[in-house]
Amino acid sequence: GIFGVFVGLIEEFYLRKRMRRLPFATALILKTLAFAFLIAITLPVFMGVGFIFGWNWGDAGWFSEDSGVNPIHQLQVFGFYVLVTVVSLSTLQISTFIGQGRLMYFLTGKYEHPEWEENILMFVDLKASTTIADSLNSAKYSELLKDYVDDLSEPIYAYQGRIHQYVGDEI
Repeated sequence: GIFGVFVGLIEEFYLRKRMRRLPFATALILKTLAFAFLIAITLPVFMGVGFIFGWNWGDAGWFSEDSGVNPIHQLQVFGFYVLVTVVSLSTLQISTFIGQGRLMYFLTGKYEHPEWEENILMFVDLKASTTIADSLNSAKYSELLKDYVDDLSEPIYAYQGRIHQYVGDEI
């Protein structure tokens, strides 16, 4: 649980913004490597803390009666933590890509069993986008649109809003 809180905080406040421009697979691999390194450091620390407090790690399989430390079990635990991290990060990445909350709607079947909702709709459109596009090359304009969408998405999600779709420069 403690490790999960650290992973969440690091992901939310540090890695997400720094890796948002990377392709999905690249960001996932880099984040997984970063957290695997963190796991490799924290597992021995937790074992040391447990030793200081006199916890019996033998019941958890950390030690074997014959040889002391049980490396097979330690690798299994490490692999489990890395697997959970990869699944969690993949879910976060996919959720961010398709829109906050939409993944949960797919998983819970909300689209198959719609309910009546009252919503306020807001349409946001970039003023003079054609003029801006003509003055920039396509790569710079594409980068501008990505920054525009990213910057507007954050406050929408912060206030529990949802983005229905993106159409060009319109949200």
